Amino acid sequence: MNDLSQADVWRRRLGYLPVPLFGTAKERSYVMLNGGKGNFCLDVNNGSEDPTVAAQYAWSADVDHYLSVRGDTLSLLRWDQPAVGWAEHYKMSEVSSKLEVFQRYIESKQAPRERSVVSRAVSVYRAVRARGRQDGDREAMLAFMAILNVAGTHQDKKTSLVKHWPEADEASDAAQSLLGPIGIDMLLEQLLRPDLTNRKPPSIPLMIRHASGRIFQEAHYLALAPIQTDLFFDGQVKVVGPASKALGAFFTPTPLVRTLVEQSLSRVDLQSKRIHVFDPACGSGEFLREAVRQLALRGYKGQVDITGYDISAPACLMARFGLAAEAATFGGSLTINVEHRDALDGRDWIAGVDVCLMNPPFVAWIDMTTPQRETVSRVLDERHAKRPDMASAFVRLAVDSLSPLAVVGAVLPASFLDGNSSAPLREFLLQSTTVELSARLGNQAVFSDVTVDPALLILKRHTAHPEMDPTLLVWADHASGSSDKALRALRRHEVPRLPTCLENHSNFSIYSVPSLQSAKDWAPRPFASMNVLSEMVDSLRVGDRFSVQQGTITGLNAAFLLNAGDYSALPRHEQQFFRPAVVNETIRNGQIIPGTWVFYPYGESVPMITSEAELKKELPVYFETKLISYKDALIQRARITEAGWWRLSEHRSWQVARRPKIISTYFGAAGSFALDRVGDLVVVQGYGWLPKREGLTEQHLMAIVATLNAPITNTLLAGVSNNLSGGQWNLSKRFVERMPIVDAQKLSESLLEPLRYFGLQMAQGAQWDPVALDNLARSALGLSMKTS
Repeated sequence: MNDLSQADVWRRRLGYLPVPLFGTAKERSYVMLNGGKGNFCLDVNNGSEDPTVAAQYAWSADVDHYLSVRGDTLSLLRWDQPAVGWAEHYKMSEVSSKLEVFQRYIESKQAPRERSVVSRAVSVYRAVRARGRQDGDREAMLAFMAILNVAGTHQDKKTSLVKHWPEADEASDAAQSLLGPIGIDMLLEQLLRPDLTNRKPPSIPLMIRHASGRIFQEAHYLALAPIQTDLFFDGQVKVVGPASKALGAFFTPTPLVRTLVEQSLSRVDLQSKRIHVFDPACGSGEFLREAVRQLALRGYKGQVDITGYDISAPACLMARFGLAAEAATFGGSLTINVEHRDALDGRDWIAGVDVCLMNPPFVAWIDMTTPQRETVSRVLDERHAKRPDMASAFVRLAVDSLSPLAVVGAVLPASFLDGNSSAPLREFLLQSTTVELSARLGNQAVFSDVTVDPALLILKRHTAHPEMDPTLLVWADHASGSSDKALRALRRHEVPRLPTCLENHSNFSIYSVPSLQSAKDWAPRPFASMNVLSEMVDSLRVGDRFSVQQGTITGLNAAFLLNAGDYSALPRHEQQFFRPAVVNETIRNGQIIPGTWVFYPYGESVPMITSEAELKKELPVYFETKLISYKDALIQRARITEAGWWRLSEHRSWQVARRPKIISTYFGAAGSFALDRVGDLVVVQGYGWLPKREGLTEQHLMAIVATLNAPITNTLLAGVSNNLSGGQWNLSKRFVERMPIVDAQKLSESLLEPLRYFGLQMAQGAQWDPVALDNLARSALGLSMKTS
C-alpha cells in the first residue's frame, strides 16, 4: 500500500487516475490525472528518461511535473525549470508517510500557463485563422488539424491518424489552399519550436493525446468569434467571453468527464462483445474520447461503436480528429460516427445504446427562444411543468435510446435533482431506470463563466422486475476545492453494493443509501444531516405549523425603500404610508436591526390612492424628491399599467394585516430568523412564517425562533435545502417547509422557558451561549447528543 512505484497506489490513496503516457501496451509511464491542478507524469521504469526528455514529456502532456521512481528515490522536475538535472529528490518512505502534503506541494508549484503547450498550439490556430476567409471556419479548422497531423507524423511515422480520420484529404487540401507550402512550413516551425528551457520541441503525439481537449476548447471559442486578419501569422484574436454561451453549451471540465465516464462504465457489462457509446451533445468529443481511453485501460478488446451529435460544425471536426487519435492506439475495433445535427431537431436518436454520456446545453426557460420552448415542450409532453431547462429534454430523449440494462451518465444543472419543473420527469424516469449515482457539486466555478451548480447523474435502465442497487450520493459544499476533493475521493472506492458511508467530511460526503426508486428528491445532502433527519422521520415539519410566504416584490427597491434619515425627513402625514421593512441586513443573530422603510400604501389605516393626482396630494414631498424620478422605469415593469405606475409589483396581501410572524432572510443559516412580535414589519427581501393554528403564544414563537438560531439548524437546513456561496442556505418555502421543527406547544416548562429566554436575549441584542442553546434545541427536537 506504500509502494509509490505502483501507479495504482496513487489512485487508491489520492484518487489519481493513471493513464498510459503514449497508450502503448505494457507501458510503465503514466499521466497521473488528479483534476484541475496537480497532474503529473509518473515514470516507474526505474528512471529511464533523462531530465530534458522528462521535461519535454510533461510539457507536451500539459502537466506541470515529471516524477521518476529510481529504487527508493523519487526525483521531481517541473518542465519549465532548467533541465540540466533532476531538480528535487525525495525518499519514497518520507513521501509515502506524508503523501497528501506532497500532493499539496506539487499542486502549489504550477508552471506558467502562458508558456504551456496549449498556448503554443492555440497561437498556431490563431495564425491559421487569421489567414482564413470570411465564413471559412471549416477550412481554417481543417488546415489547423492538417498542421497537427503533419507534425505528429513527422515525429512518429508508426502512428498515423489518416486511416481513422475521414477529413484527412480535405484537411490537407485546405492547408495547401489557405496557407501554401511556405505558410505550412512557417507554422510547422512555430509549432515545433523548442521550448526555451528544455530545448526540445513539443511531442505532438503526446500533445494530441493529452492536451487536445483544452486546445480544441480554446479553438472552438475562437472559431465562433469574428476573424481578425493578420498577414504575419501571429494574429491575436480576442474573444469577449466564451462564444458558445449563446448556444447554452460549455465544454465539460476534464475532472467531470473522467469521473462520469469511470462511474458509468463501472455499471456496464464489459463482457459484451460490442459496446455502443453515444453523446447527443458531444462538442469536441471529450466524453467519447475518454470512454474509448477507459475501455482500453480496462482491457476491453471487443467492438466499440461511437456515435456523437453536435450543433456546432467546428466541434464535430474536432471530435472526429480527436477520436481518430484514440483509434490509432486502441487495441480493439473502433467505429466512429459524429454527425453535425441539432439533437432536438425532431428526428429520432440512434437506438440500442449501451452508454449515453452527455453534458447537454444548460439553457433556462427564460433564455430560450420561442422555437426552443416549443421543442422542449413537445419532447417533455405531459412531463412538462413550469419552466424546465433545455437539459431536461435531452434526458427524456436519452432514455429512449438505451438498450436493456444500459446506462446514461449526464452533467446537469443541480436543480434537475430537486426542482419542481423537473419533478414529473423524475417520476417518469423511475418507471424504467434506477438512480445509480447522484452528485451535487456545490462550487459554481466548476464551469468557467457559468453561475449554476452542476450535478452528475447516472441512471441505469432496468427490466420489468429490477434488482434495486443502492444509490451512491456525493455532496460537496461551495468552498473552493471541495468538489475536486469529492471527485478524487470517489475514485478511491469501488461501487458499493450495500448502503454504507465511504467518506464523511465537513465539506463533502460520499455514501450510499437504499434505492431512490420512490424518492421525489434526488439531491444529495451532507451525511451528518441525513443521519439527523433519519432520527426525525416522524417529527413536526415547518409546513405543519406555518405557512411560509415570500415577501413583497417592489419592482424597484431604489424607488420604494427609504433609509431612516430619509424617512424621518418626511412630514408625519406621509410617514403613515411607510412601514419598517425586512431586507437582507435587517436580521443579525436573531435580532431585528431597524433602519429601512418601504412605501406600502395598503390597508384600512392609510388613505386609498387611486390616481397620480391623489398620490401627489397625499405624498407631495416623497413624490417630488424621490418617486417621480423613477416613473419611466416603474412603468416598464411587468403587469404594471401607467395608470398605477406607483404601485408595488407584488404587495402581498398577507402583509396588510398586522399579526405576529417569524421572519427570515432570502438566504441564510442559523441566526437568520427573528420574531416580528407585533406584525408591523413588511418583508421585502425574505420570507414570513404565518402560524397556521391558534394557541401559538409569543412565548411559543420566541422559543421556536431560539431553536431556529441554534447551530443544529444548520444541520437541518443542510438536509432539506441547497447551499450557496458563503455557507448560506436557500430559505424559500419549497425547502424550509420540509424542515423538522420543535413542537413548542408540547414542550415542558423546563425547556420552553429557557428557550424563550434565549429568544428574548437575541431580540435584545444581548450575548448568548451557542453551545448551551444548541443543547437545549437538541433536547427540544428529541435528538440524541451523538448526532453532532
